[in-house]
Amino acid sequence: GRVVNKSLNFTIDEKKVTDLKGRLLKPPLTFFNKKIREIITLDGYKFILEDKSSVLFRQSGTENYFRVYIEANTGETLEKLSHYTTLFANGEL
Repeated sequence: GRVVNKSLNFTIDEKKVTDLKGRLLKPPLTFFNKKIREIITLDGYKFILEDKSSVLFRQSGTENYFRVYIEANTGETLEKLSHYTTLFANGEL
């Protein structure tokens, strides 16, 4: 099927990096109101959701930022998932 994608960069202070890493190490059972089917930690923290959307969080090795790669089946889902991911990354959920 069709896949649309987007990348986001989050420059966050050291405390928020620590908080985000803690949430990634103990992820929720759901993300964006969808069950997390699989978590892949090979190249960051990648959540595969029940609708086959995915969100990959990768931390920079040299700076306080995360790059996030999002894939979804529709542009509408991609935008909503991007908004949710921004809230999650900033500790607002």
